[in-house]
Amino acid sequence: MVDRNIQYPDGGYGWVVTLSAALITGFGTTAYKLVGQIYMNMLQNTNYTRSQVAVVYFSLKLNLFAAIFSTKLAELYSFRVTLFCGSFLFGLGLCLSSIATNNLGIFTLTLVIAGMGAGGCVTPSNAVVGLYFKKKRPIAMGLMTSLSGIISLVMPITLQWFLDEFSLNGALLLWGGLVIHGCVAAMFIRQPTWALQRGKLNNDTNDAKRTFLKTSFISKNIYNFFKLVLTQFVNDCRHFRQFTFIVLLVSRCSFMIATTSVPFILPQYAAEQIDGITSTEIAFLLSVFYFGDVISRLLGGSLNIYIPSKYRRTAFLISFLCIATILLSFKLVHSYVTALVVCLIYGIFNGHAFVTYYLIIFDTFGPADSPGVIALHVAVFGIFLLLTAPLTVNIILYLFLLAWIRDVTG
Repeated sequence: MVDRNIQYPDGGYGWVVTLSAALITGFGTTAYKLVGQIYMNMLQNTNYTRSQVAVVYFSLKLNLFAAIFSTKLAELYSFRVTLFCGSFLFGLGLCLSSIATNNLGIFTLTLVIAGMGAGGCVTPSNAVVGLYFKKKRPIAMGLMTSLSGIISLVMPITLQWFLDEFSLNGALLLWGGLVIHGCVAAMFIRQPTWALQRGKLNNDTNDAKRTFLKTSFISKNIYNFFKLVLTQFVNDCRHFRQFTFIVLLVSRCSFMIATTSVPFILPQYAAEQIDGITSTEIAFLLSVFYFGDVISRLLGGSLNIYIPSKYRRTAFLISFLCIATILLSFKLVHSYVTALVVCLIYGIFNGHAFVTYYLIIFDTFGPADSPGVIALHVAVFGIFLLLTAPLTVNIILYLFLLAWIRDVTG
């Protein structure tokens, strides 16, 4: 453990940061949790084909790649500015998309902006909470993730109401208006400088950081920023020598494929497999999934404080295996009640795995290196999605092929 001599607030203003991060994370994760409803609505109410509408999912998934740079920018410069800009871009992109639904090219561009903004919200807001706590970290992480999950609990039904009452354009505008409130929450974030002092940084990293902070020219700032991020990434790659890092990386890749794909696949699967199901009932399915997720995150955070670090890894792997088993059981679901039960159980194990992942990261790598480890996991996961798409059930690129086949075959 590398954080023994660090004096954490472990409370006080840290709870304000926890609540602010919960709001930002809750809105930020809607980038992939609500995309299935937008996809289905566009198929039903526009003239776009499946392959054309598939660009919606791909555009919003750019948040994975934005998260790489946003996490390093927050760690090395400012969590407040990073989260503010991320929330603003996410909301701005959604608002602009509301007036561009008739032009697929412009619509895609606005969603790219939204996706990049979402990437600036989710990962840094998860990381900053762990930097404010040590003994109470499990409780804080459980509280933050469960409160953010409450937003995920109510947003599917809220978005469906927006779609029913105000059509796609109005729903996107209202969605963007809600998301942009994350800018207010970001103003309450303070930089946890006590936890981000790396023990030994090489001279190149220190020089790059000083140059980045002092340069006034935008072009040079951009160059120095990418140089600083690259230098830090090279420094963080030393963690590949640790077995725990590799195990968590593999688990993160598999877990995130499921986490980001289920909210997209579930509405389509339910509409095709369950006779007579309405769009409101589909939205309720997603809410039930997030209800189990919220309860599990809160309980998982509270109970993890009594569980030794070495046993948290075992509990995480058990939850991960249960998630895989439940995903396979979706093939046997053909009734609405059964779907509700499966979604609830899946949400419970999903929430526990999510909060435990971050606790294991901070327990293993300490506060100074944890943001870099998380960013590295996100980076490798993004590369994994691109390189293995033809060989795995990767919804981002595989969806284009599947949608094209359906268009051709009718």
